[in-house]
Amino acid sequence: EDVKRCGACGGSGVRVVRQQIAPGFVQQMQTTCEECGGKGKKVAHKCPKCKGKKVQSGSETITVDVERGVPDGHEIVYEQQADENPDMKSGDIKFKLRQLPHPLFRRDGKNLKMKMRLSLKEALLGFERKVPHLDGHVVTVSDSGTTQHGHVRKVRGEGMPEHNFPSSKGDLLVEFEV
Repeated sequence: EDVKRCGACGGSGVRVVRQQIAPGFVQQMQTTCEECGGKGKKVAHKCPKCKGKKVQSGSETITVDVERGVPDGHEIVYEQQADENPDMKSGDIKFKLRQLPHPLFRRDGKNLKMKMRLSLKEALLGFERKVPHLDGHVVTVSDSGTTQHGHVRKVRGEGMPEHNFPSSKGDLLVEFEV
């Protein structure tokens, strides 16, 4: 009941302005109505909180749960959670995940890759190393024989969990540098 048709434009949202630019020449322009902002309606008694705009400013904190094994570039979408406006449908909030580089591991799909330096003595006589994994547990990498430079050892099940199937994991691929 407080929303009335704009009297300045007759509810059309536009006004026709005529201007004489020279004797016998009249220019006619159509412009957005300044009274109603092109909406064709005006609020008679404006709300003190929103000042008649039908929206209020505010902020909200969103907690985003990132599932195990989510790949780089994955999007998490909160549908219809963006800004609201009475004249429009609320949009979506989208988070695009980017993985940061790690000093020890490099991700390759489900697999994790790493390089391990060995001394000549370790390469010839064997070695045992403890590697702290991303989730905090310790992985033991060892060999009792000789290890060549560039050799890649696969440690099964010590890679990244597969998204939506966290019990399925990739492998840890260790490349040796002698």
